[in-house]
Amino acid sequence: MSEITILNPSAPVEKRAQSRKRVFMGGVVVYEEGLCSFACTIRNMTEVGARIAIPRWQVFPAIVYLISIKTERAYAARVAWAGEREAGLTFIDSFDLKDARPDIAYLQKIWNTHSLQ
Repeated sequence: MSEITILNPSAPVEKRAQSRKRVFMGGVVVYEEGLCSFACTIRNMTEVGARIAIPRWQVFPAIVYLISIKTERAYAARVAWAGEREAGLTFIDSFDLKDARPDIAYLQKIWNTHSLQ
């Protein structure tokens, strides 16, 4: 007789192709071309996305930038899911904030402000 494994129906099903590395880094979510932003904590991350801790019930659009203070990078991201205190982001593009590029100057300014704190 063969064994049958019963899956826990309440256990979340992993849908990511790549598991995320646990991190604990300061970040900033930016939108509206830099007019709106809020601090967040990056909880885990891969090359293709991140899970962030956000202020309770923070409202933000479906496309944002995530600035990683420590790594000096910004990521254009699509919000994959959002909950009461966390959100999942899928990266669309990434930028080195040390590059002198006029199109990301506002992200560099926000990064500089937060990196000094």
